[in-house]
Amino acid sequence: MRHALILTACCFVLFGWISPSVEASVHPPARISKVEAYRIHYREHTSFHVTRTTHAELEQVLGSIHQMAGMRSYSLPKKYILFRFPSPVTLTGTPVVHPIREVIVTPPRSSGIPPRLLVKNPQQQWVEYKTSRPLAPLLDQIQAGEKPSIETVSLPPNR
Repeated sequence: MRHALILTACCFVLFGWISPSVEASVHPPARISKVEAYRIHYREHTSFHVTRTTHAELEQVLGSIHQMAGMRSYSLPKKYILFRFPSPVTLTGTPVVHPIREVIVTPPRSSGIPPRLLVKNPQQQWVEYKTSRPLAPLLDQIQAGEKPSIETVSLPPNR
């Protein structure tokens, strides 16, 4: 009888009827308390308000990081979105093992090239990561929720 119960439990797990990571899929691993956002265009930094929807989408994107794609040692693109976290964000269940202070989302350069996610590591280098969640909805949220801003700011140095 005991063996039958163990065998049944194994079958449930193997066939996915009981998922050991149900709780992980319900709650995104990224919890962001506050985020500052900047649109970078030819080295000019324009701040913009991050809506709750965009904030939640950013949490989902960061929680879906699943693979490091490589280092970016050359210059950054001329246009991108910079997210800065005053309180470092720690991700669980992702290949990013250090607290995150800044991430960049680059817009697609052409229709065939998807947006990219870059995370700044403790050595101040940008590392590209792949996500299981597409980045286009995040960029769409930013465009839809962005309030026009005429303020161009100088970014304080990252601590």
